[in-house]
Amino acid sequence: MRLIILLAAGLALLIAPGRATAQDTALAAWTQAGPNGTYLGRIIRRGVCPDFRIDNHDVLSHERAAPGRNFDVRTCEVPIPANARSVSVAGHQLPPPPQKIRTIAVMGDTGCRIEIVFFQACKDPVKWPFPTIALQIAAAHPDLIIHAGDYYYRETPCLIPACAGSPHGDGWKAWDADFFTPAAPMFATAPILAVRGNHEDCERGGKGWDRFLSVYPYGDCSEREAAYATTIGGLRFFVLDASSALDPRPRGILVPEFKQDFAKLRSLPHAETWLLSHRPMWGFDGSVTGGAMALNKTLDAAEGDPRTLPIELAVSGHVHLFEALAFADHRPPQVILGTGGDTLSNDPGNLQGLKIDNTRVTQVTTRHGFGFALFNVEQKSFDVYDRIGKKVFACKYGPGEVTCTPTP
Repeated sequence: MRLIILLAAGLALLIAPGRATAQDTALAAWTQAGPNGTYLGRIIRRGVCPDFRIDNHDVLSHERAAPGRNFDVRTCEVPIPANARSVSVAGHQLPPPPQKIRTIAVMGDTGCRIEIVFFQACKDPVKWPFPTIALQIAAAHPDLIIHAGDYYYRETPCLIPACAGSPHGDGWKAWDADFFTPAAPMFATAPILAVRGNHEDCERGGKGWDRFLSVYPYGDCSEREAAYATTIGGLRFFVLDASSALDPRPRGILVPEFKQDFAKLRSLPHAETWLLSHRPMWGFDGSVTGGAMALNKTLDAAEGDPRTLPIELAVSGHVHLFEALAFADHRPPQVILGTGGDTLSNDPGNLQGLKIDNTRVTQVTTRHGFGFALFNVEQKSFDVYDRIGKKVFACKYGPGEVTCTPTP
């Protein structure tokens, strides 16, 4: 009997509250914006799905994705009411849904490139600055964080000392190194709105995207997810999965599907709206010879008259530069912020006056450097920062225009 009592006491100590095991530990936890004004609390761990604490109530999360090949972790999620005031899970205090949007941090293309013959120095904070940029964004305390896509870049083994030993392949370890560990300070600050990039297509990082960041039910990787609208703190976003919209040549088989997405956008009730897509609607990449290549022919073929798109801004990544562009036909301006950490694109040179999608560039600001932007929604402005948080441009946007002034 004494032995039974001792064993029972020992078991009680093992499972007692406050004595977390390694499986109980949250490997990552965050608040994510979803379609139609919804929010999700998500956690990655190795144990069972835990309770979230929402406004002093325990809410059991459900399993999104069980452990599997290359993913020895479990993803759990729970709906968060839009009016929730406090959210926590497994010792992590998560940001609640914002009741009003004033400031938005935007960056994209954040992973460290390890791809066949391209090797980025992932251990060097100057050459791969995403961890530093994430800290700068957290320090800015935005109301919302937008990631414009391309989280996963560690595709093949590293063959140089500067990234030696890095995990690779579409699995938890590479996703954790590329995104979840460095993004942790941001997760504690504001909800994230995640846009799918071409590095999250089904041939590259699609399994991780499906498990961790897609807002649709977990299952087989989808080549193209349906566009959706969501309103956050009074501002509407139309999120377009342009990961498969190849550029600079059109992908005709997808044009009818993108036409449906743009029809959905035009059918929405009037409201202030940003269009979010990883690949830019209208932008330029630099060529190896120093010229500029206009993008994106697939979206151009599907958009209809761009002047009638009911959006205030088009915000994207994909091109690893900062570009702010306005056009002669007064279509909505395009802002590109693919400067979150991956190797920078070739400099396209002066874009003033260049032709794109049957119009010309009339206002242009570019920057060949790492960093992020912080938007002030009420003032219709945004500031561009370098990788260590120094302001380099102060910008204003309005109907058909975007202008940026360098800061001292």
